Amino acid sequence: MDGTLYADDKTLPACNLSAIKRLRANGVLPVITTGRDLWEIDTLMAVTKISTIVAGNGATVRFNNRTVGQHYIPATTVTRITAATRRDRITTAYYNEHHAVLSGTDDLTQANYADVQQAVPVVNPDFDPATPVTRMLLFIGNDEAGNRVKSAYQQEFPEMAFYRDSPYDVDTISKDTSKASGIAELLEQPDLHGVPTYAFGDADNDLPLLAAVDHPVAMQNGTHKARHSAEFVTADNMHKGIPKGLRHFGLI
Repeated sequence: MDGTLYADDKTLPACNLSAIKRLRANGVLPVITTGRDLWEIDTLMAVTKISTIVAGNGATVRFNNRTVGQHYIPATTVTRITAATRRDRITTAYYNEHHAVLSGTDDLTQANYADVQQAVPVVNPDFDPATPVTRMLLFIGNDEAGNRVKSAYQQEFPEMAFYRDSPYDVDTISKDTSKASGIAELLEQPDLHGVPTYAFGDADNDLPLLAAVDHPVAMQNGTHKARHSAEFVTADNMHKGIPKGLRHFGLI
């Protein structure tokens, strides 16, 4: 959503809302596929009337308001990562489909939640790792030291994927859960067998999604890897990239 459906100020441009309405009128099923969890997009779902969702980077999959897939990081893994982040004094956010909890606050958390225009989650330094968790945010700066820490965690936790999705944090999810796995789970629904698929992406956590669909579209503002993996590169998110991409494929 950020960098694709949303403008830079995290609002939904009127042209994108109009494009969604035209998709539906043309018999095309619009799907929100996002790294955000379900509770973070409830307003967007209400405005767009989209009820088919792949949220939490594939952790939660819903088809026409019905949950068809729900996946959590194993509690043993959450416990191990929690021990490591406490050891390394890294502030951590724990997410599931209902809410988020922070282990503490610092400059990175404040900057992150200001950037995404969300209230800072409740702080609980004694978060129980047995609580269901879809993904974690590790608040590590996007600099040389931060990237060394990210690489070290990739080595320590090979069963996890670590995506840099902002200057302030690293999104942490199970390697076997992704936007691609969520789309695959969605396409198992009988009503969707054999339908052609299209997806828009801009970030590295979109790479599995772009590889999984028939027609991958990258935003001009996307990363080099995202643009390189696309069949078509549309305009950026501030210059009607979504409707231009949909028109390219004759969907609206």
